[in-house]
Amino acid sequence: MVYPPSDPSQLVDALEQQLLATWKRERLFARVTEATRYGPPFIFYEGPPTANGRPGIHHVFSRTIKDLVCRYHTMLGQGVTRIAGWDTHGLPVEIEVEKQLKISGKKEIEAYGVERFNRLCRESVFKYKADWEALSDRIGYWLDYEHPYVTYSNPYIETVWWLLKRLHEKALLYRGHKVLPYCPRCGTALSSHEVAQGYETVQTNSVYVTFPLADDAKRQLVIWTTTPWTLLANVAVAVHPDLEYGEWEVDGVRYIAAARRAADVHVHGKPLAQAQRVASYPGRDLVGQKYLRPLEVVPLPPDGQRAVVVAGAFVTAEEGTGLVHMAPAFGADDYAAGQQYGLAFVNPVAPDGTFQGTRWPEIEGKLVTDKETNRLIIERLKHEGRWVETRPYTHSYPFCWRCDSALIYYARSSWFVRTTAVKVRMLEVNREVAWHPPEVGTGRFGEWLENNVDWALSRDRYWGTPLNVWECDAEREHREVIGSYDELGQRWGKALPDDFDPHKPSIDGYTWSCRQCGGTMRRVPEVIDAWFDSGSMPYAQWHYPFEHQADFKAHFPADFICEGVDQTRGWFYSLLAIGVTGFDAQVYRHVIVNEHVLDAQGQKMSKSRGNVVDPGAVLQEHGADAVRLYLLSQSQVWLPKRFDQRQIPEVAGGFLNTLRSTYDFFRRYAQDWQPLAEADATPPGQRPAADRWLLARLDEVVTSVRQAWSAYDVTAGVRAIMDFVGEDLSRWYVRRNRPRFWAPDRATDPIAL
Repeated sequence: MVYPPSDPSQLVDALEQQLLATWKRERLFARVTEATRYGPPFIFYEGPPTANGRPGIHHVFSRTIKDLVCRYHTMLGQGVTRIAGWDTHGLPVEIEVEKQLKISGKKEIEAYGVERFNRLCRESVFKYKADWEALSDRIGYWLDYEHPYVTYSNPYIETVWWLLKRLHEKALLYRGHKVLPYCPRCGTALSSHEVAQGYETVQTNSVYVTFPLADDAKRQLVIWTTTPWTLLANVAVAVHPDLEYGEWEVDGVRYIAAARRAADVHVHGKPLAQAQRVASYPGRDLVGQKYLRPLEVVPLPPDGQRAVVVAGAFVTAEEGTGLVHMAPAFGADDYAAGQQYGLAFVNPVAPDGTFQGTRWPEIEGKLVTDKETNRLIIERLKHEGRWVETRPYTHSYPFCWRCDSALIYYARSSWFVRTTAVKVRMLEVNREVAWHPPEVGTGRFGEWLENNVDWALSRDRYWGTPLNVWECDAEREHREVIGSYDELGQRWGKALPDDFDPHKPSIDGYTWSCRQCGGTMRRVPEVIDAWFDSGSMPYAQWHYPFEHQADFKAHFPADFICEGVDQTRGWFYSLLAIGVTGFDAQVYRHVIVNEHVLDAQGQKMSKSRGNVVDPGAVLQEHGADAVRLYLLSQSQVWLPKRFDQRQIPEVAGGFLNTLRSTYDFFRRYAQDWQPLAEADATPPGQRPAADRWLLARLDEVVTSVRQAWSAYDVTAGVRAIMDFVGEDLSRWYVRRNRPRFWAPDRATDPIAL
């Protein structure tokens, strides 16, 4: 038997490329898949990336974990599902096409033409597909890219439609009018799990403002807001009915605030608490009082209460003044209070985030989140004698997770999935999942479920799965939810064309007469959240229930999924929410949650910081084996990981060099030696003590690695192997037994080989 030499002059990249070429030539992945096809199933779901952006080093991290777990179960003889997937809808795609066309916003998209725009979106989604496949191939990550699921494909969309109709039949899909997080640049609402991915710590100017009481202008409510632009839509002030409030007199004016906040509210630069307190009463005594609104520059509707103090149990004395200014169009609590008390509803902000319809020319058309807009408002408050103090305020604020624009909270009509109806069941199902680490399931993810709100599903955009709801143009409540293309053809009155495209704008040409009143049934204009697309993959990858029913049932639920920690508010949630609302079912059994890959200084990687690592360059310099070992062994995968290229040779290179040196030592003395059949091998009891010890240690390592990897602790298993090779095999066994290999008076001991 010939043992080939290792060439120390050969670069590691060339060596690995040579091995990868051999695997491809031998069709190794296909052969392994075929050999284990009928083994016990191990179901793995691949979270779909968006291929219109290049992969990063963090993708190498998560894919290394996935590959290790899948290979381990393959080595146990299990049939492992490895279907690739592509996430091809949504804002990420649209924003890239906007950049390509040098346009921005919905008006310019519609001027360009939705049909042309969506055609470019379809063409762009696989811009970097080759890069993703090349990266997977380079790191040895086996996926079936020949039969992937693609979220924009007709079969995939049909399954998504079927799921949505299923939810509608269970009264879990509905239209509602709520205050939602909203991106003015993208012109659409976002779901709560999308918003959770985009918070940043910012410093803005908060302002303290007075609202004089209508019957006595010398008595003035003091309110505090971090969003001065919302003052233009003020219609009420909320107080807690049981909280203690007081009045403090300064220069003949009585300032009203919560007693616990008096030390923090400053008038003329001094705390109110230092002034003379002239009155004290509970908040309920203020309820019903009328006041003079600030900034009378927006016409109010004829109906509804305005400029009135109302009770609100949500009011606290933790910050601010204990009096909360209410603008029902721009806050969830405000909106609820507006509904409860019949407050006037005024919204001077257009869908693009600019002021419209005001009586203030200087602010008309200005973006509400712009610092200059809020500076103008504060200056006018000073001019009108309403300003008390401007104070810098550092807080966490939501930004669009795709375009980085500041979000606003904005009342609008939207479609929702009633996830709150199954919150208890989602929590029960979540407790059945084995999270690695466990604290993600009970903490970050479990707490997220505890605070669940209905899923804001619809998007006022273009490139996405069209919401499959048709409404009558004469009576909106005459509604049909279409669950298949066959059903659409029946409603339309003829077979769908061969080139049928379910996307906008062509889908909007399918209309028919309303069965109830004779009006025309037209599709609602929205598309759906792309996270619903990706969360539908367990069903849609098989075009279930229209095809492959047995395949779906054999591949549901997943035994294993793995993604980064940010997916607790993304894919992990959408999978669970759809599984429970649609099927009352568990969707995945084991989840490994890897933390973020940071730079060497512990900073988040970003293009703006200039600290993004090119995975291709790293792999070429150090090799995939070294990078994979470094990522897995440096620390537990669920801890934040500082990526320092200088440490790769130290952490992983030492092990690989030791392994190579040990092999070279063996090869030098093995020559034409061939291992004996197990029946002819020397029994363990007749072997030297050192051999028995090494075999015992090997057996221990195999057991510990199996235990670790079966428990999804990838780091413990990798470290056990590295310690065995470095310490037990190389440093101890080979060194102690050198004479058995190269003793001058006898041949190499075959038992040692």
